Amino acid sequence: MPKGSSDDDDDRSDDDDEREGEGSDDDSDSFSAETDERCGELLAQLQQGSLTYGAALELIGLLKARADLPGVRQAREALAAAYPLPEAVWLEWIEDEARLAAGDEVDEVIELAGRAVR
Repeated sequence: MPKGSSDDDDDRSDDDDEREGEGSDDDSDSFSAETDERCGELLAQLQQGSLTYGAALELIGLLKARADLPGVRQAREALAAAYPLPEAVWLEWIEDEARLAAGDEVDEVIELAGRAVR
């Protein structure tokens, strides 16, 4: 194979990689904007007290993905106040809090586990 052919193939691969990278940045920007918009809608519903069970779970997932711990806690508290939570939801909540607990916060995790069994 001629030496020039191999270089041309390498150049095309590099160009393709750059275009793919550009597209993924655009996708992540639009995903982030869409996620932020959806979070805003759901948070407004939460503030109004009109957040449905499914929407609350969606909000919790979105806030977790954004690493918004105060928001996750607020949404979970609102969900627990409005609906009886299934075991899986309590367990995920307890596990998340247990991973983050340090020192005195362990008592809060134990209290949360107590709430789950009431």
